[in-house]
Amino acid sequence: MVESNMKRRDGGGSDTGTDMMSSLPDSVLCHILSFLPTRTSVATMTLVSRRYLHLWENLQVFNFNGVFENLQTFKKFEFFVNSVLTLRKSRDIRKLDIDCDFMSIDRFETDRVQLWIRAATGPHLQELSLSIGYAFGVKIVNLPRCFLTNCTNLVCLR
Repeated sequence: MVESNMKRRDGGGSDTGTDMMSSLPDSVLCHILSFLPTRTSVATMTLVSRRYLHLWENLQVFNFNGVFENLQTFKKFEFFVNSVLTLRKSRDIRKLDIDCDFMSIDRFETDRVQLWIRAATGPHLQELSLSIGYAFGVKIVNLPRCFLTNCTNLVCLR
């Protein structure tokens, strides 16, 4: 719990027993979480309070990043990304940021990234940022055909 230094005081100066974070609406907490890497948001909220256990499921901003030395570490990352994108309650993704560096994976297939882009494709997507570093040459990630026609509010594509 985060109660120790964040207790509110009523007019008389006594503790009410409620921390300030608990009084924030979920939409504000989700906005705060949108500035963190998604892994941190998911892990942190499950530790803070039972009330926030499923808060990450309402996120509309996802930041996935990692450096992968082998296929096994990428598989764990892939499982995490797939789980988050599958288990989220909000189907409206506003921002998707994928930043991956593949140090020694020689057979990385881009279809995994294409599935993640398809999950974000829709009229609410405003930003898509892809950074795929690949040690064994250039890997081109083709955008799905439906991407440009379905992402009518896209403002930033990197």
